[in-house]
Amino acid sequence: MEFKSLLNWNWNTGLEWQQTAAEINNYDNNGGEKGNLQSGSSILSTQHFYFTRFQSIWFNNWVVEGSVSLTNAQHVFKDVPKLQTDFDPQWMPRLASSIRLGRQILLRASVSRGYSPPTTAEVLPSNNFIYQNLKPESGWNYEAGLRFNNKRLKIDLAAFHYQLEDAIVRQVDSSGAEFFINSGGTNQNGIECSINYELIKSSISRTLIHSISLFNSTTINDFKFRDYFSSEDNFSGNKLTGVPDKVIVSGIFIEFQKGFSLSMMHTYVGSLPLNDANSVSAKSYDLLQVKIEKSFKFGKSVINLNGGLDNLLNARYSSGNDINALGGRYFNPAPGRNFVVSLKLKL
Repeated sequence: MEFKSLLNWNWNTGLEWQQTAAEINNYDNNGGEKGNLQSGSSILSTQHFYFTRFQSIWFNNWVVEGSVSLTNAQHVFKDVPKLQTDFDPQWMPRLASSIRLGRQILLRASVSRGYSPPTTAEVLPSNNFIYQNLKPESGWNYEAGLRFNNKRLKIDLAAFHYQLEDAIVRQVDSSGAEFFINSGGTNQNGIECSINYELIKSSISRTLIHSISLFNSTTINDFKFRDYFSSEDNFSGNKLTGVPDKVIVSGIFIEFQKGFSLSMMHTYVGSLPLNDANSVSAKSYDLLQVKIEKSFKFGKSVINLNGGLDNLLNARYSSGNDINALGGRYFNPAPGRNFVVSLKLKL
C-alpha cells in the first residue's frame, strides 16, 4: 500500500486584523423625539490574531486536527486622552478528531479554548461610565458527537461541556441603566440533536405530492453559575439567567405540484430564569406556525407568493425578556395570533 493512501496532510498559517470605529451618543428622550446630548464617546476597537493549523487524514477516514492562535485586542477612547483598554494576549489551542465507520456513521470529538473580549457596549454601557477593568471571558469546551446519514434519514447528535471563566454579567443600577461586571464563572452542559427524515423523496413525478420531509431539533441545557457573588448575595449553583432548559423545534415540509409548498412548524421553549436569584422565571410556551408558498413564471421573471400564520395557538409569551430588570420589568409581550403575506419578484 502506498504511503500517500495511508496519510494525507495539509498545513495553514496566517493572520487576521480588524478594526471598528464607533461613535456612541446618548440623548434625552422627549416623548420619542431626540433631545439634548447626554454624553458621547468615540471608540476605536482593534483585534488581530495569528493562527496555524495542521490536519492529517489517515486511511481516508480518520481525521486528526490541531490548531493554535494568539489573539490581541484593545479599545481606544479617542475623545479621552490616554484612555484605552489593552487585554493580555491569549493563546487559544484546539484539538479535534473524527472517524468514519462505514459510509453512514461519523464519530467526532474536540477540545478547545475560547476567548471573548468585552464589547464596546459592555465597556461603555448605558449608564455612561467607562469600565476599563472589565476582563475578557474565556473557557474550555469539550464536545463529542455522532452523525448518521443514509438516503432518507440524517441524524446529528452532540454533547458538550463548557467551563467559562470571568463571566460578564449584566447588572442594572438604581436608575434602570445597565452595566456589566465579571463574576465567577459558569458550567454549561448540554445535548443537541437534529433529525431530518424524507418520508417521500423529492422527485419530478405526476403525483400530487412531490416530497415530504419531517424535521426535529432538540436542545437540552443545564447551565449554572459557579462561584458567582454579587454584593452580599451568593448565586453559585443557580441556573444561568436567560437560558431556557429546553428548546424543541419540529415540523413538516410538503412540496406539491405546480410550485406549491406547505410548511408547518411547532416550537417549544422551556422555562427560563429572569434574574440571577432565580426568583422570577418566564413560563414555557408553544408556538405553531403555518406557511403556504407558490412560485410561478411570468415571462422571464419568477414570482414568489407566500402567506403565513404565526402563533396559531394564540400563546401568551414574552419576546426578548429583560434580564435582571429593575422594578420587575422583565417582560416584553409578543404579538398574539397574526399573519403575513409577501410577494417577491425576481427579474
